[in-house]
Amino acid sequence: MIEMTPSPFSTYEDAHVDEFTNWVSRKEPELRVHATASDRACDLVEPVVAELRASGIFRLAQPRSAGGWEADPIAQICAIEALSTVDAALGWATCIGTDTGYYAARLGDPTPLTDNVDAVTSGFTTPAGRGDRACGGYVLDGIWPLATLITHADVVVAGFKVDGEGDERVAVLDPDQIVVANDWTALGMRGTGSHSYEIHEMFVPDRSIFDFTAPPSLHERLYSHPRLYRLNLAGVPIGLTRASLRDARRAAPLIGSTHRREVDDLIAGFACDQHDAEMHLFDSVATLWAELALSEEPSETTAAALTDGFARTFRTCVQLHRALLDVAPFVVGPHAAPFTRRIADALTMSHHAIVRRTAAAACGGPAETVL
Repeated sequence: MIEMTPSPFSTYEDAHVDEFTNWVSRKEPELRVHATASDRACDLVEPVVAELRASGIFRLAQPRSAGGWEADPIAQICAIEALSTVDAALGWATCIGTDTGYYAARLGDPTPLTDNVDAVTSGFTTPAGRGDRACGGYVLDGIWPLATLITHADVVVAGFKVDGEGDERVAVLDPDQIVVANDWTALGMRGTGSHSYEIHEMFVPDRSIFDFTAPPSLHERLYSHPRLYRLNLAGVPIGLTRASLRDARRAAPLIGSTHRREVDDLIAGFACDQHDAEMHLFDSVATLWAELALSEEPSETTAAALTDGFARTFRTCVQLHRALLDVAPFVVGPHAAPFTRRIADALTMSHHAIVRRTAAAACGGPAETVL
């Protein structure tokens, strides 16, 4: 069973998320089988997507008024952490798939995205394509990479620059309006199915276009500030780190004396780093949430702490798995099995644009120097 021992700072009250983390614990053996199949297929396999839909997890950020969970940011992080403790790619893919509510909140009329509270979302919001202004909308063209869960999406988003060089916007599309390239291959995170997709000369009406910087059409606190979008992704490195530290502790007594001191020091050091990273993240998220409750713009101190906390969770995860790579019993031999895919997942995750940009912002330097 999953050992869920969250930081004392990860406090939340959400019955839906409590029920979901219990569901993950019960389903752990089955989810592990699906995760292995997904890794081989370079895509999340359909049986696990069906299980996730049935669990209700894709309601995570949907508004309560539409039947969603509207879980607070810390509850969302903990839900994604639970899945990522089983498999990082599973947690990452689910996290991306739950973004529908955030996109709905930015549309002038959110109902097309809230009518189906179990909708799975995919896409690439960074402006990889162009949208030429046309009467009543935009004509989109381009290729968008790294679209996690794209083969299972009910909703697709595509970031673009107006007329190829102007303001940034995001289009909301049906999956039958795109062409999936089926080109995802990577060292790790293979089960995310992050294929690229193409759109050619597709007209998208203004009602299906949004701007992240515009005021939201949903006025609940969860949708009140763009910083709340993507915070739940921190659950992936937290869960991945927790799982590897747990299994390293289990393996330590069985490892020969040649490596035992090295392993004990590694576990102790990274356990402290993990606790500090979680404490910093959850404290900064709680501060942000409290400021938004007062309808205040987050302070510069809060914004900086949030960026640093988010970056620390990823940095600790990547550094731990690089360290594991240098310990022979975790790479070859009877104790290596739990770690091989996790090491590949962590190293691959470190190259994601969101992770690298945030790390650079937190440390004041190029991403290459901080991950």
